[in-house]
Amino acid sequence: MHPHDDTRILLLEDSDIDADLICRSLDKMNRGFHIERARIRQEFERSLQRGSFDLVLADYSIPGISGTDALDMVRQQDTAVPFVYVSGVLGEDFATEALRAGATDYVTKKHLARLPMVVQRALVEASERHQRKFVTQALLESEERFRVMADAAPALIWEADARGEIIFASSW
Repeated sequence: MHPHDDTRILLLEDSDIDADLICRSLDKMNRGFHIERARIRQEFERSLQRGSFDLVLADYSIPGISGTDALDMVRQQDTAVPFVYVSGVLGEDFATEALRAGATDYVTKKHLARLPMVVQRALVEASERHQRKFVTQALLESEERFRVMADAAPALIWEADARGEIIFASSW
């Protein structure tokens, strides 16, 4: 656990041994994470209510909560947070369905060596999506400010394309 780090991970895992192996696998990334672990449904729900996470790692088969339930709970709170299954029971059919249902990726416990790469890619993709959303919002706000200024100007302001078609005109 690294309380000073920015990247927050919620780990839903009931097995102490598996949780330790997952944390050791993440330690190989040479980057600190704050990992909050939930062992049962109630802890998972409380963790989701308390704070936002940059990534959720979840076993698929936890007594009292299925991986599908966990994914649904996370998506209800935040549609953008990466969600990665880390499970011993995943077959190809399930993995395909999990991705269709909105999971970011999956790693089998037999192949935890893949986990750092999967986590890194999920975090980069989430960051890029967030950046695109931020840039798009900033552009919309800039366009709105321009429209307000153009409409308030004491003269007609217009823009035409290469063919001479007017593509913007103030309401003067």
